[in-house]
Amino acid sequence: MRLLTTLTFALGALALATGPVKSTTDQLAVNGDVSVNLDDATAVEGITKRDEEASPSEELEKRIAGGVVARNIQLPHIPNPLPITVAGVVITFNMVARWRMIEGRLTLDYVAQSLRFVNLSARRLLVEAMAHGANFYFRRLNVGRIDTGITPDDTETFNLVISPVNDEL
Repeated sequence: MRLLTTLTFALGALALATGPVKSTTDQLAVNGDVSVNLDDATAVEGITKRDEEASPSEELEKRIAGGVVARNIQLPHIPNPLPITVAGVVITFNMVARWRMIEGRLTLDYVAQSLRFVNLSARRLLVEAMAHGANFYFRRLNVGRIDTGITPDDTETFNLVISPVNDEL
């Protein structure tokens, strides 16, 4: 209780000792209309309007320095496809046999259940795989690291972004 009483008196004394705060007059005041009149606006050279939509991978592509973007990589439909190599990353397809209705008939089709990524380059890499507008794999791969990404259902193609990681101390 004594502590609270002492603290109250100390804060009261500080409040009385400082005095009132005066408003500063050295700041410039702005008086005027901030609205924009499009009828009187002048066009600036070099600025043009474009109506376009960018996918997440295209937005990312603008920021990649020294990276690789591979678009529309087809997933195989054969039992044992050969692995592919993109920018030092070996991609192996884990295939699964499924019965599918194709043209009204049940046929045995092979689909990629998962992708195995192996970093064979001499650098750490950031690997991002996207299908249907969403990432299904996003990892930093150390040198020699092996990792697996599960592909979404009904994926026919995917986009791949591989960029070097520069976070070593």
